[in-house]
Amino acid sequence: MFAGGDFRLVQTRDEGVLLAIRGTWKIPDLQFAEVIDQIARFQKSLWRDRGLKGHVVFLLPTDESAGHWGGEGRSRSLVLEASKNTGKARDLAHGLAHELFHEWN
Repeated sequence: MFAGGDFRLVQTRDEGVLLAIRGTWKIPDLQFAEVIDQIARFQKSLWRDRGLKGHVVFLLPTDESAGHWGGEGRSRSLVLEASKNTGKARDLAHGLAHELFHEWN
């Protein structure tokens, strides 16, 4: 997956996933990273595999109401488009987990 523009890059602390975050969110970037680390650790344990080190997660804000999201999983990357009005990173956990699951299916 390729992208250009004004993305902020944040590396997750534990699982080595790179976040490319665009726009203004109510959620601090590091909270996104923490949620992705939690999901990645769980999925790595569940599938007993190498994990998600080197994956790229693109977070794109939309003007939808809080809680709305859409996404697309690709090889070693995913895009999550979600409402910039979402107040907590864990409110996007379902969308992130769903798209990360495509790594195995």
